Amino acid sequence: MRAYNCRFEQKTGITGEPFRAEQGGILVLDQATVSNTKVPSGQALYIAEAAGEGNPAGSITTMSTAADTTSPVIQTATDFAINENVTAGWIITANEPAQLRILPGKNRDKFSTYGWRLNIFRQDYEKLASPTVSCDIVMYDLKRNPSAVRTVNVTINNVADDPIAANDLFNKGTYTETGAYRPPATAGAWLTIEPGFIWQDYEMTIPAINPGGSDCRDH
Repeated sequence: MRAYNCRFEQKTGITGEPFRAEQGGILVLDQATVSNTKVPSGQALYIAEAAGEGNPAGSITTMSTAADTTSPVIQTATDFAINENVTAGWIITANEPAQLRILPGKNRDKFSTYGWRLNIFRQDYEKLASPTVSCDIVMYDLKRNPSAVRTVNVTINNVADDPIAANDLFNKGTYTETGAYRPPATAGAWLTIEPGFIWQDYEMTIPAINPGGSDCRDH
């Protein structure tokens, strides 16, 4: 987002930062916008990046009309290893404000992005043609200068994951004559919703024990 020659006013009773860059965003302000912004009496004008979200330095920057032909440089390591049937994500940073993109090709369909976070979907070792899953990434700065293409290589580790029997998936608990809930004797499977995708344990390899609480009965 760019703010050029604007005037903002923060109402009395509202605290916080008038200008704030969330994960994945870049906020560009010119000096006129900063100077014209009004805050309640006695309150300072705060310009802050969202803390604890892995934001690269300079997510909030000043506007410049100078020519920029310098490409950003990806600073993050791009070789990782994870166990099969789990999700993972890594914050990818550059030496200046930049946006992360995954290029077509390789195993592009096995990855997603959320801000500066590169996510990998759950991978079943037995289903892969190779234990290494790869994608190419690039980062673009404010002037759309691209970084050098970097290849991300993720090694998928084989772990013990005997499949859950098909008749265990929907094995529900029972109720006693007094109405007490009795959990099922065998495991079911988890359904997980995460940023960027919804996943179901199709391979039936992740045990899910129903503790018998009211919020998970018969699910």
